Amino acid sequence: DIQRVEITAGKRKQLQSEVAGTVTAISGARLEQLGTVDAEDLFKLSPGVQFNKDNADGAMISIRGIGTNTVSDNVIFGQSPTGLYIEDVPVTDPYVYISTPDVVPFDLERVEVLRGPQGALYGSASLGGAVRYLFAKPDLRLDSFSVLTGLSSVAHGGMGFHGEAMANAVLSKDAAAIRFVLTKREVPGYIDNVTTGKREINASNAESARVILALKPLRDLSITATYMTQQSKQGGDGGVSPSPDELSVAAPTDAHILSRFDLGSVQADWDVAGLKVTSLTGFTTKRRNQDSDLSYLLVPDFTLYGGIEYPDVDRALNVERRHARSFTQEIRMAPANPGALNWLVGAFHQKTAFYRSQSITLPGANDAENLPDDT
Repeated sequence: DIQRVEITAGKRKQLQSEVAGTVTAISGARLEQLGTVDAEDLFKLSPGVQFNKDNADGAMISIRGIGTNTVSDNVIFGQSPTGLYIEDVPVTDPYVYISTPDVVPFDLERVEVLRGPQGALYGSASLGGAVRYLFAKPDLRLDSFSVLTGLSSVAHGGMGFHGEAMANAVLSKDAAAIRFVLTKREVPGYIDNVTTGKREINASNAESARVILALKPLRDLSITATYMTQQSKQGGDGGVSPSPDELSVAAPTDAHILSRFDLGSVQADWDVAGLKVTSLTGFTTKRRNQDSDLSYLLVPDFTLYGGIEYPDVDRALNVERRHARSFTQEIRMAPANPGALNWLVGAFHQKTAFYRSQSITLPGANDAENLPDDT
């Protein structure tokens, strides 16, 4: 019964039917039943969400059609209008776009999609809405273990698979437990590079691990520490061919993308004097290295200084390096037992450092013909 679904989209526990906005809550168990393996599968289940997959960890998400770009390579300075949160830690880049982590939807408590402006609780990166990933927490009473796996194939391409495993260990009954999750995913490719002879250049793979420690030293105090890391690799330049009727490209070099995301957080919840006080400290790092071939754009149409010819230029190489680190601290307070009148107060601080560079080289460009006399 959807009326009994309990969510925390409003920074406190509420029934879904009590939330003023439009929220879609999908449980982790439901995602596993449907065979969901990535964000593309996940957002198909949420009305009003547009997911432009693009290349590895370069997807752009928009809700209700509110977006500034559809391709991440066009975003340099700017902020996405959709907030992305993992365990309530913001991972949306506030200024310079780095990447959009594709969280593996395995062993999740649930995913919440909030449609419409969420600025009051989620800040400037939520003009269109917000997405919250919530991990399944350690069970303080029972040890458990689970495995999920699957195979896939693509026409004119290869084979792929995914495998996930979870282990929950009780360290001290009702007081401490730890939960481990490992995942691996390989997506088959179907595009060949006829110039280099490499097949299935748009194949990709991703690996992730996370560990969650839950402590309950007092009846009214709970502490949860989370660490996750995920690395994605993809060949090809965006994973698409220039024509929908062709499954090949002719590029002088093979492109590749390597993306890594790390997140650590510590959350403490304390019920004291009729209030629920929450402190959330988060730290994230992102790194995305992309080497691509722009020959189809710049060769042979590359001209400079009024049409100088460069007969030795046969390729254009693009090298991008992006990385960022972010620290966040949030403190909030609300009634422990909400009544007819509810309230929530809090403070949020974020400090982020960015680095992004791009260089394009054209080997042979020093050997020009038909130079003007004054060049």
